[in-house]
Amino acid sequence: MPAVFREFQTTSQGEVDASWMDTSEDGRFLVTATFSDCRLWDTESRRELFVVPTEAHKSGLPRVFFGPNDDEIIYSRGGEGTFRYALKKGQGENGKATIIGVGPQQATLVSRTANLVSVGEDKQSWLIRGHKNNPEIWPAGNREEAKILPPDRGYLSISPDARWIATTPRPPTAMEIWDTASRRKIFTSKSHRVWLTSFSPDGKWLVGTGADGHVVWETGTWKQAFHFQHEGGGNATFAQGGRLMALVRGLGEVQLYAMPEARCLIQLQPPQPLLGAVIKLREDGNRLWLLPQGNRVFEWDLAKLRQELAARGLDWQD
Repeated sequence: MPAVFREFQTTSQGEVDASWMDTSEDGRFLVTATFSDCRLWDTESRRELFVVPTEAHKSGLPRVFFGPNDDEIIYSRGGEGTFRYALKKGQGENGKATIIGVGPQQATLVSRTANLVSVGEDKQSWLIRGHKNNPEIWPAGNREEAKILPPDRGYLSISPDARWIATTPRPPTAMEIWDTASRRKIFTSKSHRVWLTSFSPDGKWLVGTGADGHVVWETGTWKQAFHFQHEGGGNATFAQGGRLMALVRGLGEVQLYAMPEARCLIQLQPPQPLLGAVIKLREDGNRLWLLPQGNRVFEWDLAKLRQELAARGLDWQD
């Protein structure tokens, strides 16, 4: 189904691992980070717009985010630094507004040995892995108002309202939840070894990815709600305010779920294995993007897919 599953146009590929992906507020643009560079993409024309070179070294996981109002991108990698790049908007060749330029690299106050690992839903609260792996929360990216939590935390994620952070040590043993106001640990889960966590946009769910699949906890009560057992897997992504969830399984198979009941809507299998793929849903749930190895971006047009399924009486109910 070529109209449903497509690959974006790119200037170059290569054997490089995927790391991170973010989308602009309106879903028009993507920014991706691999271990070789950072790239901006237009989701309407499905083509690469700009390549932002980064340092080539093996340490640290690159992360990249759109800033407030989508006026900038923020790139971060431990050992390399955290930088801002202003985005210049203008009219493209087709007469539509687009990104026509990327400004020069601008340093932030994040030290070279630290890195930005997550941002709040408002794009204002920065979660920093600081010196000795201590988590720091910078409200509005302001170091002077930083809240510093106990050190030696490993992988980190922050809730949309910056109320909680989830931490997992390296190597993964137990996941911990910390209250950012009191700076106290409020929950520990030792039943699942997860290495990657993400909160839903409405803050109701926390998803952990580990060796035995994906685990979903209800925030606040921290009760395990669902466990999707499978080997391997990648990140989780949400849309429609948390009512739609997608999970990566194995070599890139993606499952789409309706929340809060975790009702499986469809299983999506790409034409080729997408080992180590990172996925991202557009907020309206009509697009699903995949960033696999090799600086490539693929897209499932879920709106068109549902139209084709509806014509056969197979569409799911919202």
